[in-house]
Amino acid sequence: RKEVKAFLNYLGVGVDAQAALQVHNLRESKPKLFFSRFFNKAYYALAGGEEAIKNSCTKISEQITLVADGIEIPLPPDSQGIIFLNIDSYSGGVPMWSNGLRPRRKARSYSEGHILNG
Repeated sequence: RKEVKAFLNYLGVGVDAQAALQVHNLRESKPKLFFSRFFNKAYYALAGGEEAIKNSCTKISEQITLVADGIEIPLPPDSQGIIFLNIDSYSGGVPMWSNGLRPRRKARSYSEGHILNG
């Protein structure tokens, strides 16, 4: 019998992962800089902006093949990252499906993805 565990999170590959690594390394080397939520987000924004400007992940569409339900999903050639998520926000609360509009406040609902162990 397989154990089922819920997975409520996201996984980023590309620019956001590079930025997260930069912030992680900074946090490890200078933990005193991480004293507030605002500054933590600012460090992520700066690192993400730097990575986007440096174009550190511009060839990601040539390096990754995305397959979902057995179907290859073409990636736009100018992609710099892929985010897999099953929650309604990303990066400290940014709503992913709002089309730039501020969503109405409502109770969040989560789609439980399942990870099978065994």
